[in-house]
Amino acid sequence: MKFKNVWRNLSLSTKLYFIVSIMLLSVLANLLLLNFAVRMLAASRAGVAAEGIWLGAHKDAVVALKNFIRSGDPQFYRSFEKIMEVPLGAQQALVAFEKVPRDLVGVQNGLIQAKIHPYDIENLIQLTEALDYGFYVKKSFSLWKEGTQVGSELFALGQKIYRTRVTRSFTPMEREVLSVKIDGLNQRLNQLGKSFSDTLGDGAR
Repeated sequence: MKFKNVWRNLSLSTKLYFIVSIMLLSVLANLLLLNFAVRMLAASRAGVAAEGIWLGAHKDAVVALKNFIRSGDPQFYRSFEKIMEVPLGAQQALVAFEKVPRDLVGVQNGLIQAKIHPYDIENLIQLTEALDYGFYVKKSFSLWKEGTQVGSELFALGQKIYRTRVTRSFTPMEREVLSVKIDGLNQRLNQLGKSFSDTLGDGAR
């Protein structure tokens, strides 16, 4: 009753001002929500694009490493190291992100090394900064972290293979064992990559 009485006693101009203010606030809130949704959609798209780049690099690295095991040609190992700079850049970005306070310059430099487009770098940083906003972002970040760990295992295995191969050839049995190990790591990377993309896709819907 009190509100009705107060409202009834307001002038027409005050009532109009009040109604317009409410409408403007509603429009502003919707615009802010839309802006956040667009930013997260762009960040998700950037994440999927980055995953494609990193996964492709791992596949190329696996081919180069297997060729080195077979031939012993140092050119294949140099190719392996060069290709692995891409996923190792992603790992560098992750390490910089986890620093306290967060090292955004390090994140950016790592993503540049990982061959990410400058526009997508900004979106990926926005994605990492949105960790507190929901389950899908946290899960995708966890998958990214696990993927860099498996990539590090592949790189360490490659270094170990190099130290042995420059001194002698591998036996057929050794080549088979190494091939199984490499394929196992590659399979894990493929599974993590698919889960990463699926998670971002689910979060964007």
